[in-house]
Amino acid sequence: MKRPSKIAIVVIFALIVVGLFVWQGSKNGKTDDHASSSSKNNEVVVKPVSQKLINDRLSAIGTGRALATVAVTPWSSGVMDKIYVSAGMHVNVGDPVAKLDSDNEEIAVERAKVEVNDAELTMARTVKLRSSNTATEVQELSAKLALDKARLALRDAELAADRRTIRAPVSGIVGILPVDAGNYVTSDTTIARIDNRDHILIDVWVPERFAPLIKIGQQVKATSIARPGEEFVGRISAIDNMIDEQSRTLRIRAEVDNASGVLQSGMSFSVSLAFPGDPYPAVDPLAIQWNAEGAYVWRVKNGSMKNAPMKNGSMENGPMKDGIVEHVRVGIVQRNADSVLVTGALHQGDLVVTKGVQNLQDKSAVDVLQDEGVKEAGKNVSLANQDNRSAQSGGDSEPREKATEATSGEAQKAAGEPQELKGNEKQIPDGANR
Repeated sequence: MKRPSKIAIVVIFALIVVGLFVWQGSKNGKTDDHASSSSKNNEVVVKPVSQKLINDRLSAIGTGRALATVAVTPWSSGVMDKIYVSAGMHVNVGDPVAKLDSDNEEIAVERAKVEVNDAELTMARTVKLRSSNTATEVQELSAKLALDKARLALRDAELAADRRTIRAPVSGIVGILPVDAGNYVTSDTTIARIDNRDHILIDVWVPERFAPLIKIGQQVKATSIARPGEEFVGRISAIDNMIDEQSRTLRIRAEVDNASGVLQSGMSFSVSLAFPGDPYPAVDPLAIQWNAEGAYVWRVKNGSMKNAPMKNGSMENGPMKDGIVEHVRVGIVQRNADSVLVTGALHQGDLVVTKGVQNLQDKSAVDVLQDEGVKEAGKNVSLANQDNRSAQSGGDSEPREKATEATSGEAQKAAGEPQELKGNEKQIPDGANR
């Protein structure tokens, strides 16, 4: 009965020693974790405040029309004899468009030619008689006057005959023809419409307050729903001389180059003009935060961005110099694609937080990271902390296990009991040792 009680005492003692080691290691691990977590600052990404001019942009809707649009009509009435053009054809100035019947005009030209020949013969005979004093001076003057009248009559007849051929008054594109050959037309009948679309004119009406800012030659940008995704650049070519009293708007005309011919008369355009304004602080859109009082940003004071040390031949991103964040109230002035213009106590070069704003508090300490390394740096820090804790825990546990094994072995020896063997080891009797 004495031998089992000794064994129980040794086992209880060994368990107490093991428990003390485990409790002490757990306490040290918790203390290290608490110390590391309490000393770690919030990691943030910052961008400097810049200064930009506010773009006072004006947009207006207008209708485009060709640089020149002409409705072609005949000089006189008649039957349409021939048509030389078709819809969509490009014509130059003077090209024939159509021809009316011209029989009467051609006869008139021949008659005028006969009269001119007769007047010339009369004039020659009178001059000959005048040299011999057979004809008087009055007769010579009358013959000369008759010749001049005959020549004018011939020119008139030729002009009337030529005008039976209708020609293009401007260069451009022919529209759909409203009449066909064989129709009877008058001087009021439109034969064709020709548009010169080398440039498109867009008339828009702008508010009165923009009148002093608009200048001839100012650049404009125009877009059309007929050509989505395309932007056409033009310039102001004309400004009206008065403001409309009813609408309080000013009429301006923009001229857009159309060398490609893709724009047509009658298209609707959205015309925009940009006017440079006053300078304002510009921040990254991600820096803008909101609460019940409005918009604000987090500004980092006493912080700076610098590169982390070299590692493995490459520059790594990691925590930078510590800084203190403060809450700065701002007002939104204008939103752009890459920045937001604001009002507030911000100055050019101030560092504002763009990432890592979730756990920030006023006057709290932060570590400034480079933008591209915020995620990797966070991972590296977390992994490093885990490795440190694992190393500490692993380094302590091995001696504890050895100590436990040693203590247990000593207890077994003291009790005269055989030790438990591991692996392929063989137990050697006490007699063999002796």
